[in-house]
Amino acid sequence: MRRLCGELLIASALLGIFSPYLPAQVGTAILNGTVRDQSGDAVPGATVTLAGIEQQFERETITNGTGQYVLPAIPPGRYKLTSRAGGFRDTSIENIQLSGGQGSTLDVMLNVAGTTEQITVSGAPPLLQTTNANVGAIIEGKRLESLPVLGRNFTSLLLTLPGVSPATP
Repeated sequence: MRRLCGELLIASALLGIFSPYLPAQVGTAILNGTVRDQSGDAVPGATVTLAGIEQQFERETITNGTGQYVLPAIPPGRYKLTSRAGGFRDTSIENIQLSGGQGSTLDVMLNVAGTTEQITVSGAPPLLQTTNANVGAIIEGKRLESLPVLGRNFTSLLLTLPGVSPATP
């Protein structure tokens, strides 16, 4: 009995020590959405491809029976989303910015193909995080180089982000 109590005490102490580090530190993003045609009907079986612009990364999936797709575990960066289905023109959306912990929805509209054509959208609409309540931000390299860092403590740069305030000890 004493051994069990000792093990529980050690486990609870370790949990108490490491609990500040346990909140989800998600380094990847999730992108989902629905592929529809011009009339607003879902397009099942469409191929959706997400390709990295700045890095060698490509993820491909096929929409389900309701035209929905999910692309999980995407590293932060800029991407190009391409959708294609039989009888429709390929549609591409470029410059999609995804950051760590972001869960966004991006719906795609396919137009009926008359001849061999391709539609490219050069600017992606701003993505709203709709799947969870996580908040994240990116500190650009230019900001890191231009701001003075007191005492060489890089965590003080977090205070330059919107909505961040120092925690009182």
